[in-house]
Amino acid sequence: MDSTNLMVLFVFCILVIVIYIQYKKISKINKIFSLSNQETTATMIDFENEIEKKTIIIDKKEEFISNQSNQMQILKQKYENEIRDLKSYYKGIEGRLRNFGEINTHNILVDLKTELVKNEEIKPNQMLIMSNVFVPYRDKDGKLVSRQIDHLLLMSSGAVAIESKYWQGNIMYGVSKSKAKEFGFILEKLYPKNKMDDESTIIFTENFETNSEKDNKSIESLNVLSYGDPSGQVKSAAATLSRLFKGHGEKAWVTPVIFFNNKNKKFMNYSSSKEPFVILDEKSLREFLIDKIKHKNEFSEEQLRRMEKIVKDVNYLNN
Repeated sequence: MDSTNLMVLFVFCILVIVIYIQYKKISKINKIFSLSNQETTATMIDFENEIEKKTIIIDKKEEFISNQSNQMQILKQKYENEIRDLKSYYKGIEGRLRNFGEINTHNILVDLKTELVKNEEIKPNQMLIMSNVFVPYRDKDGKLVSRQIDHLLLMSSGAVAIESKYWQGNIMYGVSKSKAKEFGFILEKLYPKNKMDDESTIIFTENFETNSEKDNKSIESLNVLSYGDPSGQVKSAAATLSRLFKGHGEKAWVTPVIFFNNKNKKFMNYSSSKEPFVILDEKSLREFLIDKIKHKNEFSEEQLRRMEKIVKDVNYLNN
């Protein structure tokens, strides 16, 4: 073989080698590209799955927010209905003017607080006085009714509901048919449906009349007045207010008190109940409250303000 042919063969071999090397490089590049595509595809699939998951989460959040919004609307509507009912109810309440007995009791309470604050026995916010309070509630038929409290004291020692009774005459308090004895026929006449131990209050008052047929001479007669069960009324009012406080997170039992503040009376107590506390004069009322406020310290000034706001919120919605 001559030199020319050898040269051609050599060049051919070189080209084959170069082509083979290039082929290997291209194959490697294609393989890397293919793997890259696979990884990219897998990443895209994962990304799409992640987007789908987040979309589901967002949809659920939006659904939750929508449901919460609907619940809020329902609660808002319910609250507005309650407010409307309360406003309508309070517009129908008449006779809120306090009588003389209530004014007298209010003045006693204010004077007592002023004295205790002046002597630095209490701080001003440790005895809050509220008068003529109406506490609404729904009866067993769902009807909106209320309990009325003449005077409400919110003190560091607790809450006290005071019912003022400016009654005069001979007062038979807490008498029942079983205790009335010779007066039993009166109770039978006044309260025929009462059981033997049901307590009531009756008052005997004198009355003078002029009889023209007897030379205009005055003759004396006796009136019998029926007042039902005032102790039950003040106990129910105190219990209603206690439930109201409890419903707003304040565990405060309200102590019921009846204050008979007319000096022109003869009082006979036949009741066997420990509550309400029965008080017959200003001195006894002062002593009762001073003893109560000095021997307990259950509520802070902040709690008393919250309790005051609870009462105001339900009592003065029409203001």
